[in-house]
Amino acid sequence: MFGWDKASRQIHFGFSTKNKHWTDWNEENISLIETVIRDDFAYDGYRVNITRTSTNIGAKCSDEFVWKLIIRGGFKLLEQFYY
Repeated sequence: MFGWDKASRQIHFGFSTKNKHWTDWNEENISLIETVIRDDFAYDGYRVNITRTSTNIGAKCSDEFVWKLIIRGGFKLLEQFYY
């Protein structure tokens, strides 16, 4: 997984934006990003556990919001095409 020989990998992922439509961190846009993260990893055959490490709900979206991701291989389906 990502050049990592362990069963899981933990990373910290931060996101910020200066988009004029996203001014403040709120539950709606944080949840949207979490859904995109989860769906993107699932598409590639991984499971991801997402934990919010930032506590700045209500802060400006130009300030980074950070999550801890624990990524695990979920499916062997894609491997059959490569080996």
